[in-house]
Amino acid sequence: MNETIEVDGVVTSVVDGVVSVDMCAPNTQCDPSVWTFTTVADPLVLSIPTGTFVHATIAVWSDMLSGCTGWLALENLATWNGVANPTTDRPLVWLTATEMSYGPASSIGGEIGLEAIDVPECVGTPEAGQSLYKYRFYDALDEANEVIVEIGQVGELQVSRDGSSEVWRFGNGIAGCLGASCQEGGVFSHFLTQAPTH
Repeated sequence: MNETIEVDGVVTSVVDGVVSVDMCAPNTQCDPSVWTFTTVADPLVLSIPTGTFVHATIAVWSDMLSGCTGWLALENLATWNGVANPTTDRPLVWLTATEMSYGPASSIGGEIGLEAIDVPECVGTPEAGQSLYKYRFYDALDEANEVIVEIGQVGELQVSRDGSSEVWRFGNGIAGCLGASCQEGGVFSHFLTQAPTH
């Protein structure tokens, strides 16, 4: 099974890693249609301003070898239904997260590269059929600028663009060697990235 869903919405709340997005567009007469996404990457704390317009991409796929995998990305929208984003018009990737492995892409918004690195002592249980990972995040324009985020840890990467410097934050929310599998049921925990804010 392979399926990708893409929708636009406004962030209505971010509480304890749970992001709520309302798909009811501004300037329309519709009842709220709120989707929630649960992320786990303690102690990384998400910070997406409420009222932000985002484009959400949710991909789910499965196969006999790796089981199920989920991928989530929230990208900034400059405008939505003719209304300017009240937060920013920058082309930010506010959040990316995955439930297993490292998702269908090897970069985050073209700015940050990523590599999943097997942790040999953390081969998944037979039921999960999956190895677990630590993650290497690096500046796509300067691969020597990198950070390795171990299981259950967070990391930061300072990136320079056009004379200014930004700090990206990353979390690897796996609680331990046997702390994650497809049985989590849609909790995005294996890695999580937070876009820089000013």
